[in-house]
Amino acid sequence: MKYSFPYKAHFQRNALTYVCLIAVLTTGYVFMVKSKSALRKHQKFNIFVAASKVELDPFREKIASYIDNNTIKEVVINACNPAMTSYYTMYTTFGLEDADILILNSNKIVKNDLKSKFIYFEEDSPYFNDTNYINNEVHYGLEVFKNNTGYLSNYITYEKDNDYYLFVNKKSKHLLGLTEKGKTNSVKKVLGGIFNG
Repeated sequence: MKYSFPYKAHFQRNALTYVCLIAVLTTGYVFMVKSKSALRKHQKFNIFVAASKVELDPFREKIASYIDNNTIKEVVINACNPAMTSYYTMYTTFGLEDADILILNSNKIVKNDLKSKFIYFEEDSPYFNDTNYINNEVHYGLEVFKNNTGYLSNYITYEKDNDYYLFVNKKSKHLLGLTEKGKTNSVKKVLGGIFNG
């Protein structure tokens, strides 16, 4: 006696459809699980450094020690040697688009970006002084390295003949009180840790 499966012909005709349906459902499930566990942009503190060498892990730990771990879950550091041909692509992608703060070589500062991309420091700011990077009498960057001395030298290998400045990105999600609600004050804590700590 031969048994026949009543839906055999149906499954044979539609096998590709069922395989595709299983693949789509599996992909959708994996995407949902990953997106729920992925960190949101406001949970990361991003730094872009224009230097030939950065001690990533110790530098990351130092910056993390300045901020509130309940708000910021990860410190991300993107470093790029200014001599590389891909520097401006990295600067635009990881610096201007993602970074909360940028540490830039004075020779690689794009003056057109200053007003539109970075915050400036007013006279009542504790960071307003003559050592700032000044363009058209507006104070933008904070000096971190000059004349072979400076801040963060244990973590960043600076080019000895260049000055370096720290800029705060206007797009930062961590500028409490400067632009919109929902931001944290992590930039202020990092600046305080670097320059006063």
